[in-house]
Amino acid sequence: MSKSFYDFHRGMMKDGRGDGNAEGSVAKTNLKVDQSTDEKGLVSPIYKEIQFLKGNITLGKETMFALMSLNSNEVRIMIFIVAYYCDKKTAQFQWGPLESSDYEEFFTLAKGKTVGAEFVRQVLHSLRKKNMIKRIERNKFMLNPRYLSITNKSTARALLNHYHTIQDEVALGSSKKL
Repeated sequence: MSKSFYDFHRGMMKDGRGDGNAEGSVAKTNLKVDQSTDEKGLVSPIYKEIQFLKGNITLGKETMFALMSLNSNEVRIMIFIVAYYCDKKTAQFQWGPLESSDYEEFFTLAKGKTVGAEFVRQVLHSLRKKNMIKRIERNKFMLNPRYLSITNKSTARALLNHYHTIQDEVALGSSKKL
């Protein structure tokens, strides 16, 4: 991955736009890529410094089935939300122009292609239709708690009950109720 990708990741964590998780740092290590032999026959390894993202995201086992039903763009946005924006305690996340532009930048760095805000909005709408997320209020959503790895059963039950009582709006910009 490119240096700009790691810089993006560092910026997301440093600026606090992520989920507040301190695990979002970048680690450096040396990787042996070749070896050289000098005139005396001494073999020396040649190292290249590489970077990798520390930390992890944890998803529930039911997520596997849900992700298999999504197309690639829906999966990318879903994982981006879980990795950077979803509060693991409440399953809620903000999504507005700033978050959308963060995803657009992330996509460009990772894939080398551009994606527009309207495309991202349509993918979010598709995730809502597939019951992966629900809109709570303007720019505030809740991820279906079944797809997070919540170990406390009472917390999981409370989040699921709350999720199912939310009256989701029909369209991202609409104020009509279902």
